[in-house]
Amino acid sequence: MLHRVHPLRPPLASLLLLWLVLLGACSSSGPQAPAEWINRQSAAVDLAVFDAAQPALQVLICQGQVHGTHTGVRVLQTDEPVVFWDPAGQFGINRSEVQRSRDVIVQGAPSMAEYVHWRLEGAEDSAVALYEWKLTDERAAELAAILTHDGAVLEGEEEFETATVGLFCCQAVCRFLDRFARDEMTIPQLWFRPEHLGEHLWSQHPDRVGLFHDDGRIEVFASPAR
Repeated sequence: MLHRVHPLRPPLASLLLLWLVLLGACSSSGPQAPAEWINRQSAAVDLAVFDAAQPALQVLICQGQVHGTHTGVRVLQTDEPVVFWDPAGQFGINRSEVQRSRDVIVQGAPSMAEYVHWRLEGAEDSAVALYEWKLTDERAAELAAILTHDGAVLEGEEEFETATVGLFCCQAVCRFLDRFARDEMTIPQLWFRPEHLGEHLWSQHPDRVGLFHDDGRIEVFASPAR
């Protein structure tokens, strides 16, 4: 017995077309610098410049093919190893040289080159954005102590918990920045999606921003406000 194939009714066809358009609109071509930053673009540099032993706060936004995938924080100090907070992240799992404590990599933290390679190849991300604020030695030590739980907790305050539930890495980073990095930036809300936090951070006057793409391009921008 033959069954007649009915064409989509106009309303259903229209809804399907709308869904396809919205799906395309939700896709991302990766992080892009705002227009006012373009004139401050530097020549492509080696990723090692972001590991220099100069005090700094770095916020990492990882980007997938469609949306943001992960958010992390690094604190660089002059004479101390890098403190890398990888909330609910997977870097270093089952690697003996990497020691994690409550989602903080306290030993064996990857260089930016190693981490970017791991995100682009292992996690199949399309880009990683790094937003950096220069700090004093004292300020960097303060933030590092909070993340490693080595700092004293003031009476009446709660210790900041770095152990994070999966999918909530961005909100956890927003809480940390809002509570402890108010001298460097303002965080008006707790974003769920990493790319939304990344879009906001351009307006918070980082000293420089690095964009690392899966096609090998490295873009480095100096803040137009500096």
